[in-house]
Amino acid sequence: MTFLATAPAYPGTPTAAWQAPAELLTKLEPPRKSTNCATCVDFVQRRLDFPANLTQRRRITRLCIFAAPITERRPGIAVPRTNIKKPSRPGSSIPSYLIAQLQRSTNRKGSSPQEYSMARVMICGDLVWAHRECDELFKGLAEVIRMDSPNRADFFANLQPGGKYDGIVGIYRHNVSADHIGIFDKELISKLPSSVKWIAHNGAGYDQIDVAACKERGIFVSNTPGAVDDATATTALYLVISALRLFSHAERDLRVGKWKASHKPGAAHDLTGRTLAILGLGGIGMRLAELAHAFPMRVVYHNRRKVASAPEWCEYYPAERLDEMLAEADVLSVHVPLKKETEGLVDQKMIRS
Repeated sequence: MTFLATAPAYPGTPTAAWQAPAELLTKLEPPRKSTNCATCVDFVQRRLDFPANLTQRRRITRLCIFAAPITERRPGIAVPRTNIKKPSRPGSSIPSYLIAQLQRSTNRKGSSPQEYSMARVMICGDLVWAHRECDELFKGLAEVIRMDSPNRADFFANLQPGGKYDGIVGIYRHNVSADHIGIFDKELISKLPSSVKWIAHNGAGYDQIDVAACKERGIFVSNTPGAVDDATATTALYLVISALRLFSHAERDLRVGKWKASHKPGAAHDLTGRTLAILGLGGIGMRLAELAHAFPMRVVYHNRRKVASAPEWCEYYPAERLDEMLAEADVLSVHVPLKKETEGLVDQKMIRS
């Protein structure tokens, strides 16, 4: 079995914790992040429309701050995209109940001596492509400020009354902010001013945010599920092809002037007829299944429960048949969130099955 640990949308970010002996893994260089790879950089969430002819599908980018789905309209709980309330003004991506909060905050006196002419929204992380959209979205509605603290202590100090972050109502969070202030854990959430009502996280996974702590404080949390499905699945497909065809190995040989010098006949394999096992058939796993099926590859999967929307050619293996699935697999692609319950999920025993 060729073992594949699927690369996340942002190379270097763990998808799942696994422990495997190095000799069993194909060493592949992580793909470089592309500026058009739909990884939801800054505020931009890519939406995909799939017409009958996939080659004609339209790719639409839109500003997604405060428009990312939440699982329920209860604080701290992540709801399906279809449940998002429509914006209360044309052209706006901000849900109506947040606009109401922003409007209530406008022209108020802050908790500190300084006064704010309008509500304040913080950019906590990088904003690369959506400067114009951000200006248009909040024009006349909110003052946009940037988090520029070099460390957590400075960030906490400026959240205090009179600090430069005092009075913020909403926070846009990008993972890169963790390099300076750490993750949004319980300690950080407890330091936020009472004015904060919303944290818009730019990413599908929200394990870097203590959602329970946000719920306790009445803070809504949103994420962007689906925004990176296609990009991550495409990366996974690249790794599947490279692992079976030994493309990465061949490229390294070519770069040092050893064209085919170490290639052994029969070492590389076509994808057609091979079996791809997917551990976790969520949005990314399903998209990978669709791409791999086109070769065609046989696709099998294990999930906590059978996915009702999975096509017939996508074969389900429950927990009691997991060893059987692994024994039949040529490639294992892992698509589970990294959390306490999944640490060490893929171990040496699973790989050797």
